[in-house]
Amino acid sequence: MGKKMPILVTILSSFLLVACSGTTKEVNKIESAFAKNDTLTSGAFTISLNQGNHNEGIKQETNGVFIQTDSDPVFYSETIYSDRMSTKVLYQDKQRYEQVTSGDLDSEWSLTNKDSDQEMSDLLPSLFDSDLEEKHIQTLEKDGQIYTVTLNDQFITDQIADLKEEMADAMDDIRDSDLDSKEDILAAYEQSLEFSLLLLENTSSYTITYTIDQDGYLTETKIEHHYQIDDQDTYLIHTTSLTDYPLDKPESLIPQIEG
Repeated sequence: MGKKMPILVTILSSFLLVACSGTTKEVNKIESAFAKNDTLTSGAFTISLNQGNHNEGIKQETNGVFIQTDSDPVFYSETIYSDRMSTKVLYQDKQRYEQVTSGDLDSEWSLTNKDSDQEMSDLLPSLFDSDLEEKHIQTLEKDGQIYTVTLNDQFITDQIADLKEEMADAMDDIRDSDLDSKEDILAAYEQSLEFSLLLLENTSSYTITYTIDQDGYLTETKIEHHYQIDDQDTYLIHTTSLTDYPLDKPESLIPQIEG
């Protein structure tokens, strides 16, 4: 397993692109995501962005850190990096976007209270645990509002484990088949995984890229989610490496692969 890149969670105070009812809203005044009336408790990690009654927000229950903002409105954006996942987030300010996505910002562990600049990482130990192996961000659209939800590590780890198990089953099926071309092999993998890609919920479309080594072993999948937000594309790329997955390798899993 490669060395973990820092997890960067940034609450931006002025440079957000927010889609509201199909239109772009320029944010002039940002309310704190951690106002006095907001809730910080144990549970799932959920961010709700509301232009109306805060009860209209969605709630994603998982095990992990839970934050729900009741301010009206609250504008929030975040970027999380690990060695297995990256996400592109739209910002109103191009320079800020480039700084965040290029890693030039050194504000590691920068989840702060806007009003007091209080460091919040000590309140969220499970979010900033350097031993976490999986992180996942979903950007959802509901009733014209944008929601960003980070699912906790155990949920995603379980999903990845299920995905890897399905891949292993696909390898067994291919081992017993007469497939000898890379195209047929990839088609067999995709067909086998068609009903098990639970990570693809709430996406409008997606592409899957498979990496097969010269011996015919599936070594990596890259799942790219596509979202259409305010006529602009945003992507979530989730790469799963199988190099650490304990999988028996027979002498010849797939005898020959053609070009």
